Amino acid sequence: MQSFRGFWLGMLFWGMVLWVFSFFVSASVGAQDKIFYYAVALPVLLVMVSGGGGRLPFVLCGVLLLLFFLAVPVLWSGDAEYFNLVGRYLRYFFLTSCVFLAPFLLRVSLERLSELMIWAIIGGAIIAAILQWLHFVFVLDFRLTSHGVGGVGGIGVNPNVTGAAMGVAFLAALSVSSTMKNGWCRALLLCACLLFLSSMGLALARTAFVAVVAVLVLGKFPLRAFWLYYLLASVGAVFLAVMFWVAVGQEVALRHADTLLTGRVSIWSQLLSDVSGHWWFGLGLQRDLEFYTPGLSRPYMTAHNIYFQAFRNGGFFALSALVALVLLILRNIDVSKASTLWRNILFFGLVYALVDAYYYPVSDPNSNWLFLWLPAGYLLVAGMKSKESQAVIGARGNSGSI
Repeated sequence: MQSFRGFWLGMLFWGMVLWVFSFFVSASVGAQDKIFYYAVALPVLLVMVSGGGGRLPFVLCGVLLLLFFLAVPVLWSGDAEYFNLVGRYLRYFFLTSCVFLAPFLLRVSLERLSELMIWAIIGGAIIAAILQWLHFVFVLDFRLTSHGVGGVGGIGVNPNVTGAAMGVAFLAALSVSSTMKNGWCRALLLCACLLFLSSMGLALARTAFVAVVAVLVLGKFPLRAFWLYYLLASVGAVFLAVMFWVAVGQEVALRHADTLLTGRVSIWSQLLSDVSGHWWFGLGLQRDLEFYTPGLSRPYMTAHNIYFQAFRNGGFFALSALVALVLLILRNIDVSKASTLWRNILFFGLVYALVDAYYYPVSDPNSNWLFLWLPAGYLLVAGMKSKESQAVIGARGNSGSI
């Protein structure tokens, strides 16, 4: 039994690295999903069944419980395919849970797993960005539309997914370059940073640029030390927005905001209209969600905001569960210097999720996992290990003083 668990733990370790790499270089999104199913979800299930997981800490139990609450609205969905929806969201719950369970099961080799995943992100992003640029250079009728363009997997196909992935890769390469002592290695990583930024520019990923800048600013000027300046800046921004609203009128202000956010205001206005009268439980988890934006020939299938998406589908209860999940994660993540990069990626994801994040929070593998659930899972387990180490050091100190 011990050798059985050891084999599947080894498969899970390399499966996590492969899955992260495959997000950038899979031939299709479906192929990337299948890699997660067989390389991550299956080993997680087999290790848990064999008793190799041990007792889950309270934090992870709370995360799994809240993920379940996010999937509960399917029970009162009015969709005709009720049992199909139930089965689908039970699968979603299990798969999303695996992103948190995998780092916990690999906690003994967590630091090595982190290092290899970071290099998988950088290496995969370099390949995807080069192929994206080759497509741009050699395809004469290239045009980046709202439908995306041909590329590798989700990178280059969907502008928002491209921006999110390349933003994460930029933060990873920049962080690793700062630790390199070899000048050539540092220079190559900085060139990779420029490649990732150019890829974001090619995809017109404005939200990704904003999220990256926010991470860099907070890294230079920490929130705890400069909170007063951030508060003043926020108040000033709200004041300017109100003055603009008063000066030009509500209709003009909303139209300018809609143009600036590429139709998001229209989407969110329709969302609030749809959910009117269903504030507590939402509209259920229907298969097709369509948001129409003036001037576009096709509907958007998501709310382009992970919090609004939860609110539309599950109402106040689902939104509360999602917010509680985020707060639970932030309260228990590792705050050591060694985890700085993963905290930066998580913060990048929280900012990005306000405007461009796709799909329901509990779902099949998607871009949300790369910049939200993966760093959250790692940071929770790293925080748990840090507390255990401090407890051991404290116990030794107390025994030594007796």
